[in-house]
Amino acid sequence: MTKCPSLTSLIFLSLPNQTPPNIMSDSELDIILSTS
Repeated sequence: MTKCPSLTSLIFLSLPNQTPPNIMSDSELDIILSTS
């Protein structure tokens, strides 16, 4: 799992086209945070 499940869920809800949190890597999460 991710280090911040709640944050990942929020991102997933905000960006439904992104990879689901359960298979999202830290790198992808970082990229999403950078591009938001």
